[in-house]
Formats: sequence, structure tokens, C-alpha cells
Amino acid sequence: MARKILSINGNRSMNYLLKTITSDKYNLITVPEALQAMWVLKTQKEIECVLIDLDYHTEQNLEFIQHLQNSFLYQCPIIILSSNKETDEDITLTNDLNVFFKPFNPVDLKKLIDDTVRPVHAE
Repeated sequence: MARKILSINGNRSMNYLLKTITSDKYNLITVPEALQAMWVLKTQKEIECVLIDLDYHTEQNLEFIQHLQNSFLYQCPIIILSSNKETDEDITLTNDLNVFFKPFNPVDLKKLIDDTVRPVHAE
């Protein structure tokens, strides 16, 4: 069973790129905004990682990141995609939060996702 990653991104071409680089190991669930992402988190309990693009709905996405960081129910790593380094200076970095600036090499992002997602435990 493929592991699930949630992508919050309003850019269809970026979602296509993300699906392409993650399809070998992960099931990428894409939503365009944070409100839909919250619904996915409530209904899909096995989300391993959240990819969030701050270039779309920036304020809403920053509030969503803050909610995830303070939530006891939704503890999962967060990878932020952004092209604006000034906006991201306000983000408090924790162990479960990585900022990845655009433009980027898709192979580097794939490696970060692989390194960020918790390893599957041997059964």
C-alpha cells in the first residue's frame, strides 16, 4: 500500500510534477487550499507528510501551518514550497518543518520527501 502525502497547491502543473516525482513510493493527494486539506486530514488518517505551497493563498496556508504545528491530532512533517524568501522569514522552523525554495531540482525535493517521511516499520 502506497504511503500518503498531502499537497496543498493551487498550481496544476506543480501538482503534476509532484505526482510524477512521488508516484513510485507515495500516493499524492492534491487539494488547492487549506480548508480542503483539513477535511483530507480528518478523513485520511494515514497522511505521512504535508507539502504546502505558500505562493497560493499565502495567509491561509501560514495559518494552516501554525495549526498543524500546534495540533496534537495531526502530527506529521511539513515541507513548504515557496518562491518568496521574505515571506518565509516569519515562519518558525521546527523539526517537522522544512522550507524548499523554488525553482528547485525535482530530484532534490524527492530526496527531502524520502528523508522526511518516517520509515516504514518492519512487520
